[in-house]
Amino acid sequence: MQTNQEPMSGAGGSFPSSISFKLILEATLVSSISIRHVVVLKRRMSDPRLKNSEFDQRLRSSGTD
Repeated sequence: MQTNQEPMSGAGGSFPSSISFKLILEATLVSSISIRHVVVLKRRMSDPRLKNSEFDQRLRSSGTD
């Protein structure tokens, strides 16, 4: 009987252990979350409703002082 840490061999070759599979799954999840955050931030930066926000006006006024 095989343990979780041994690769399982089958017709298609060997399959990574469950620990490796969990690490790959976790890395994929973290990457997708990071990409999602970048997309959301880009949308917020290009949103015309936020261009004249109070924060944006403060940035502009502090740059001219």
